[in-house]
Amino acid sequence: MGLFFPSDPVIHGQRATGLPRYQELLERDWKSFLFADFVTLGLCIPYGLGVGYALLSSSLLVLIPVCVVGGLLVGPAISCMMDALFRSYRDAPRGWWENYCKGMKQNWKASLLPGVVFSLALGIELFFGMVLFSGERLPGIGTMAVFLAGLLILLMLFTAFWPQVVLFEESNLHRLQNAVLFCLKYGKHVLGAAALQLAWWLLFVLFLPWTGFLVPFLGVWFIWFVCFFLLYNDFNAAYGIEEKISQQFPEQTPRYDE
Repeated sequence: MGLFFPSDPVIHGQRATGLPRYQELLERDWKSFLFADFVTLGLCIPYGLGVGYALLSSSLLVLIPVCVVGGLLVGPAISCMMDALFRSYRDAPRGWWENYCKGMKQNWKASLLPGVVFSLALGIELFFGMVLFSGERLPGIGTMAVFLAGLLILLMLFTAFWPQVVLFEESNLHRLQNAVLFCLKYGKHVLGAAALQLAWWLLFVLFLPWTGFLVPFLGVWFIWFVCFFLLYNDFNAAYGIEEKISQQFPEQTPRYDE
């Protein structure tokens, strides 16, 4: 499962970096990501069906309550998937199901409000996208640029905000402030990760229904794994993730054999 490249041997006594590290995590944890993704997608199904119905019926009155109620499931689902990814990046012990249940227990309350807000923002953005493309004439270049810029900004904030939900206990306002500052400090990296996610989902939409067959296997885990893998060193440098966790939870500190 080295993603088209032969596996390099594990570097003993230290953590691998770059492509060897990417391959190591993917080969070691892809099954855990896949199973966690099944649960995550299951929790997101009501939201997806509700938003789909609201878009087909062109009703904001349906969309808003659907996003609010669906967001109560989407938030914990995203948090648990993020928890699984970041535990993998820092080589936390224990199996995927134990960690998933632990992540759900720890993060579900903190993720409710962010889940509702993100679901509303995404739903409204998709609704206006539907309005733009359902007209008799295609939208102009300027309108398209504004629409894509809105999606890009939403994905940037999503990328910088959600890891904090599973890593630290703090207010959502503080998380939002941190997210904005993180985007400013690591702007190119966050923009690149957001653009990668946007391109991924646009390709999914453009090539439907064929890409629909990939959802059970790739879901959301793969693109998030790649994007947050690329940003992990920035998150660790900004928030001192591994140092803080090793101080508070010594049992989660990884050990590397010499």
